[in-house]
Amino acid sequence: MDDIFKIMFGVTRATFIGEHFESNSLFKKENPGVGSLLKMERFSDFDNILFRYIEHSELVRIADKGNTFPAPRLRNGKLNISALLDKYYNGNSIVFNSIFRFDKEIKKITEMLGASLASTVQANLYLTPANGQAFATHYDAHDVIVIQLVGRKSWHIYNKPDGLLFPISIDRSLTPERLEESKLSHNLDFDVGSTLYLPRGFPHKAVSQNQPSLHITFSLAPYTSGDVLKQFVDIIQNVNPVFRKNFSPSLLELDDFSAVFSDIQKVLEEAFSNEDLKNELVFQMKRKLVEDVSFLPASFIDGDINHYEFIKFVDRAHFDFLEKDSKYRVSNFQEEILISESEYLIFQALVEQRRFAITEILTVLGDSGKKFIYSLISLGIAEFDSRH
Repeated sequence: MDDIFKIMFGVTRATFIGEHFESNSLFKKENPGVGSLLKMERFSDFDNILFRYIEHSELVRIADKGNTFPAPRLRNGKLNISALLDKYYNGNSIVFNSIFRFDKEIKKITEMLGASLASTVQANLYLTPANGQAFATHYDAHDVIVIQLVGRKSWHIYNKPDGLLFPISIDRSLTPERLEESKLSHNLDFDVGSTLYLPRGFPHKAVSQNQPSLHITFSLAPYTSGDVLKQFVDIIQNVNPVFRKNFSPSLLELDDFSAVFSDIQKVLEEAFSNEDLKNELVFQMKRKLVEDVSFLPASFIDGDINHYEFIKFVDRAHFDFLEKDSKYRVSNFQEEILISESEYLIFQALVEQRRFAITEILTVLGDSGKKFIYSLISLGIAEFDSRH
């Protein structure tokens, strides 16, 4: 498990946990190992990211300096890419939530981080136009690990506000007075491959420089002492009837709950001295951690085209086809795409045969084949069929 921390930050897991986890930020500007870890060259193709979310518009959000709202959709519920890009070109950022659902490499990293830090892990992508800012200065209620994938970004990090210990809710409306009290701690310039660990509660903002920026954030939600206590109470309920006894309505009329608290205290003291119950707690927490960290099997990564053998024509699909001046257009009467002659021949064969092998499309069209497939899916004309 040391490998993931050495690649990201150049430190061992023990050093990361002992010197930084939940306490101090950690920044590494130059990180050549991260490129191979994430295969980062593929993220320069923004279209590929967009098309992965065609069927999952509910996971895409628009952000502009703190205000967030759902991504535009077509009438069939699919992502309206044209309208989304209009928002982006007008200065809005795009948030792609749960990227681990569509990317094997990112899913592996979430699982490694989760197992190493006893945390549930979320992974989101943030695409910001040049000189843009997705969120106003804020602090989060979870730790984050940030990796810059494309472009450059400036991060401004403040000291944690006085008296703020382990927040459980996000504050996106910090006043200038509170920021002045916190004091600016770091100005960090991110290049491609730069990494940052930021514990919860530290106010920050991120602004892209003179080019578009794409970064990934791994959000860490570790288990707390309160989580362990809740799990322990669940276990005790199964073995001690005191925790299963109904709460008497008459107790609402009493000012003194000392008798109730005394009974509960006795049960807890007995439970904490019971080795069998403590061993059961350890077993249950480990099982829960494995279930939460392994939240999705690899077969659920629906956005990966490699999980399918065919695309098929959607029965009763509504579409129009136009050929003019040696150019070919396909429309669903709401959106249209421009296709090449080779794509036109494949499209005609798909309509006639109702099913077409993905490998054949990629053989004929090469790298543009994926975009063609996802375009037809976006229009509601085709859908994936038959897993390997």
